[in-house]
Amino acid sequence: MTATDAQGLFVTTTLTITVEDVNNPPVLTAVDLSIAEHSPSATVIGQFTVTDADVTQTHAFSINAVTPAVAAAALSLNSLTGELKVADSSALDFEGYGVGNTAWTVEVAVTDSGSPPFSVSKTITLTLLDVGEAPVLGSTSYDLNENSVGVFTTLLMSDVDG
Repeated sequence: MTATDAQGLFVTTTLTITVEDVNNPPVLTAVDLSIAEHSPSATVIGQFTVTDADVTQTHAFSINAVTPAVAAAALSLNSLTGELKVADSSALDFEGYGVGNTAWTVEVAVTDSGSPPFSVSKTITLTLLDVGEAPVLGSTSYDLNENSVGVFTTLLMSDVDG
């Protein structure tokens, strides 16, 4: 760099400018999802993805909240890949949650390894889908005396789907 005054005197020096990298927040991509009731444990429900201008950083996914809270037992999130899976298939019972309670909100977060670390979150809707279930016959074994006449029993059955 050279600086010159009105009389033509000048000075030349080297100027060093250092640009310091700052941590950029990651961008979390999430879409609403659905899962059929009674899906087996380890069934993949969906995948959350992250992009980051700081390409050398690692990222950790986590579930911040699930509403209703009891539905949280049904879910697991891989902290490295962002893959959402069924953790407990017994918690995926459409009829057990009641009509109108099968659209869950799931808040997922991702945190980068920058300094300081950035964390962002997104909330999605996870819809539990009803699957038709066969009716259940109460008893399938009855005792009947030889030469009996008339009605000897009433068959009882139930159907959780109504």
